[in-house]
Amino acid sequence: MPGSVTSAVERAIAVLECFSRKEPALTITEIGQRLGLRKSTVHRLLTLLARQDMIARDIASLRYRLGPKVLYLGNVCAKQYRLRDFAMPIMRQVWEKCGETVTLTIRVGDHRMYLEQIESLQEMRVSVEIGKLLPLYCGASGKIFLAFMDGDEAGQVLGRLTLAPLTPGTLTDLAQLREDLRRTRAQGYAISCGERVDGVNAVSAPLLSSQGRVTAALGISGPASRFVLERVLERAPLLVETAREVSDTFGWAMASPDASV
Repeated sequence: MPGSVTSAVERAIAVLECFSRKEPALTITEIGQRLGLRKSTVHRLLTLLARQDMIARDIASLRYRLGPKVLYLGNVCAKQYRLRDFAMPIMRQVWEKCGETVTLTIRVGDHRMYLEQIESLQEMRVSVEIGKLLPLYCGASGKIFLAFMDGDEAGQVLGRLTLAPLTPGTLTDLAQLREDLRRTRAQGYAISCGERVDGVNAVSAPLLSSQGRVTAALGISGPASRFVLERVLERAPLLVETAREVSDTFGWAMASPDASV
């Protein structure tokens, strides 16, 4: 693939992709031949990856293997898919009762990401973009992660965030946001009225691990013209109770020393 690998990031990823079950260990020469790169370039990339534990070198054979960080990230990814697998039946139960779009959201650093959704069958409905990074400070599911964090961690995260307005309903005043988060934690659910997407209302509740940490957020969202605030509040108890049942039943499976991916 000479000429097709350009940036340093692309080259590093290409190096990692050279390894397989059939060939778990490779030399610098073998990697260079596959990628059409000079040995000096490959050596530099391997050194950088080794510093991050993405690559490990076997001193005896002078071959390189995937490092422990790759195994760790693989386990994180697998845990996400397990989370989705056991959450889907619960999401479907909520969906059947509410008729609106039901979502499953995870935290990714200082962002959040939709992992799964079951869309409403209504002609006018909410559809989210799976895998896209979104801000934590606006939207019901995002606020769940902030509200149920340890206070010190929440303060650090909020200190790094820029509360940019995405809609007229976005909370951009830190004091107001903190008060909203305090209320969210007290009542056990978060609501959003057009905070991230204008014309969309939502409610969300936390899925907790056996350690009491938020692993994901279970949410319901719909067009504000139909999913009015009164209906949002009516659905909140259903969501809270369902989220609590999931946490009680599967909290052990969601337990992790990490607060986020």
